[in-house]
This record gives sequence, C-alpha cells and structure tokens, in this order.
Amino acid sequence: MTPTGVPTDLYMWQQFLSEPKCRTTGGTRPTVLQFPSPLRHDQPLADRLTELENRSRNLQDPGWRDAFALRVLDRHVRTRAEDTMKLNEELEARRRPRARLRVSIHAREQQTSELKSDLADERRRVQHLEVKAIESSRSWKLRLGRMKSRILESGK
Repeated sequence: MTPTGVPTDLYMWQQFLSEPKCRTTGGTRPTVLQFPSPLRHDQPLADRLTELENRSRNLQDPGWRDAFALRVLDRHVRTRAEDTMKLNEELEARRRPRARLRVSIHAREQQTSELKSDLADERRRVQHLEVKAIESSRSWKLRLGRMKSRILESGK
C-alpha cells in the first residue's frame, strides 16, 4: 500500500530501486515526455487530445526530436548553472561571518595571551615587593642578624 502523501508512481519506482538486483543507467537524451493530468484538469478532453496528437506528430520528426533534445539540454545546463551560482552565493555568505569570527577569535586569543603575560609579570612584581617588605621588616633584620652570628660562630 502506498504511504500517505507519497505519489503512487514515485512509490512504485522507490520499490523497484530498493531491490538489490535492480541496476539503473542514465543517458543524455530525454526518453519520456510527461503531460500531468492535474495541470490540465480544467482543459476539455478534446483540447487534451489535440495536444497529444500534436506532440505525437512532432515526435515522428527527427529534426524536431534533435531540436527538442538540445532545448532540454540547454535548459538543464542553464538551471544547473543558476543553481550553482546560488549555492556559491550562499556559501560565500556563510563564509564571510566565519571569517569575521576567526579574526575576532584570533584577536581575543592575542588579548588573552597578553593578559596572561601581564598577570605573570604582576605576580612576579608582587612577590618581589613581598620579599622586599619581609627583608625590610624588623623581625627579618633581627633574624638575619642572628643567622649571621651563628654562621660566624660556627666558622670559628
């Protein structure tokens, strides 16, 4: 049974193509002309018959068939070229923000690196100031004096 919302012909072809032994091939010339009824539902049957008779007559003419094949190919090539241009435009439109983000990320990484370096410098400066503060304290001077005395005494 055809799933809801899937055209019956499409479902039939999907079933054929899903068979592991099914092999397909393609060519460069149109082999089928389709005149969908839903597009002609308001058209009288006599007009539809006239259209099909005209198409049938055209198909008997090798010159018409060759010209038709060229028109189909031309339309296909133009459509693909337009699609390719649209895709390239979309791709470029998506690349631009990414490029801006990469530049922004690089700038932020550079800022982060500079800030880390500044922080390391500041930590060294604070440590140096702490050492200087300790060395200039009275208790440090007294302790240093006692250590010097012990060293001098032990060397005698």
